[in-house]
Amino acid sequence: WCGNIDEINLQYVSQKLIDRKEKDKVIIVISDGATCGSWKDLKQTAENIENRGVTILGVGIFDDNVKDIYKNHKILKTQEDLEELGSFLNKYLIGKIFK
Repeated sequence: WCGNIDEINLQYVSQKLIDRKEKDKVIIVISDGATCGSWKDLKQTAENIENRGVTILGVGIFDDNVKDIYKNHKILKTQEDLEELGSFLNKYLIGKIFK
C-alpha cells in the first residue's frame, strides 16, 4: 500500500517556496492524521523547514496529530472549530503576508 509520505511532500513544497524571492512563506497542511511516512521524521522535517523561515500551519480534520507535529496548528472536530478556522488563518496570513 502506498500513499502520501508527508515529510517528502513538505520537503518538496518548502524547497519550491524557499527558491522564490518573496520574503514571507507559509505552508498550510490539511491532515486527516494518516501518513505513510514516519511521524518522527515528519516532525523533524517540519522543524527544519520552519528554521529556514517558512511558517507551517497544520490543520487536523477530526484528528489531533497535528498538535504533536506542527508548532502552529488547529484541530477541526466541531462546527465551532470550523468557525474559528478563519481567525486562525488570519492570525498568520494577515500578519505575515498582508502587512
